[in-house]
Amino acid sequence: MTESDFYDKTKTIKYWSSHGSVTGQLFGDSNNSCSFNIFSKDNFTWAGGNLEFVFLAACNQLNKESKNPLKKYAKAMLGNKAVRVICGYHDKAPAIADNKVANKFLDFAKTGESVKSSWIKANEYVYAHNGYTNAKNYAVLTHTGNVQYSRFPGFSGNTYARPKLDSKKILRFRKNVENGETVINTASVKLRKKIVKEKDIKPIKLQISPKCDDFIMNNGNKISIDGGEITEKEIAIGKMDLYKQIARYVKQNILNSEDIDLEMKNMKIESIVADDALSEIKDDKIVSYVVSFAHIEEGYGFLNDKATFIIDSDGIKYITINWSKLK
Repeated sequence: MTESDFYDKTKTIKYWSSHGSVTGQLFGDSNNSCSFNIFSKDNFTWAGGNLEFVFLAACNQLNKESKNPLKKYAKAMLGNKAVRVICGYHDKAPAIADNKVANKFLDFAKTGESVKSSWIKANEYVYAHNGYTNAKNYAVLTHTGNVQYSRFPGFSGNTYARPKLDSKKILRFRKNVENGETVINTASVKLRKKIVKEKDIKPIKLQISPKCDDFIMNNGNKISIDGGEITEKEIAIGKMDLYKQIARYVKQNILNSEDIDLEMKNMKIESIVADDALSEIKDDKIVSYVVSFAHIEEGYGFLNDKATFIIDSDGIKYITINWSKLK
């Protein structure tokens, strides 16, 4: 891994994993002494070659603070033969979970999901089921319009024409971890461990209705339901309406929905926002909500149980559930 590898644009897809800082510095570990700063290259551009998709598994590269590396990367996308998408993190990256995110990303991308939505859903999955908190710091840069739904070459679904010189605006999609309701009535870690140790827990195998039109992905007792692309339309939905929409979907599409106790008091709401990556100011607009539920029964929390939903202006676009019950 060298600096020239980072700036190279001869391949269609680039995956870069290293340490990073909000100053634009990228550096390796004891096994790789590579270290450089993107602000040291005045004419930094990834446009004009074969490069179309970039993945930056490094901290803070899509951050608007400090020297604003976000803007530097957004500018590097623009031009003739433009870069379609940059995926990365606007704060700390999930580090040792990079491979988990990458593998789950491919699971979604293979279904025909866009690179943008696959990156968002992969990070939400790793955050929900593997406990890597920093996965929630994901961010994606795309051009406006349908090209934001670009797929990998050879994968199913529309790819859309590659952006040219006339594409001037780059959007950043990210989870707004500073906003939304963050209080959730979970039991203490001590109580969670106690219930696992002292009582038998049986994972619930969810039974999906054959009438469900969405794409189903199973991983043991963890189930994911893919409802399509996350759009850039601005939305505003209240807590009660979000809860009703989720409850209705679960009842209609999960045959044993009575086994999943999704209570509003254990509900957490966060937002996915879009802003102008080339602007110096924060102009976030909410484009979807991430709603998650903890499982609490008889006063105890189930450590590994979680249900997460992504909802945009068109409806529920993603569900991942892992739920258990007492024997």
